[in-house]
Amino acid sequence: MKFDKKIAFHIQQSHVARDEGVKIIKDIDNGLCTLESAIGDLVACLEQSLQHIHKLLILFPPIDKLRS
Repeated sequence: MKFDKKIAFHIQQSHVARDEGVKIIKDIDNGLCTLESAIGDLVACLEQSLQHIHKLLILFPPIDKLRS
């Protein structure tokens, strides 16, 4: 897979997880569920998003030009 496709994939997947978290928060706001019942799902969304961002950092670590 090309680098640009890898980057797009991980950013898109992180965005999907974020959108799912927003949906859960809207459900809480609309009284469809409680924070207590949704907290596990919210944590899972955050973890999924972070995993994809972490993968990007592993694949493309930031380079400090001043250290070169």
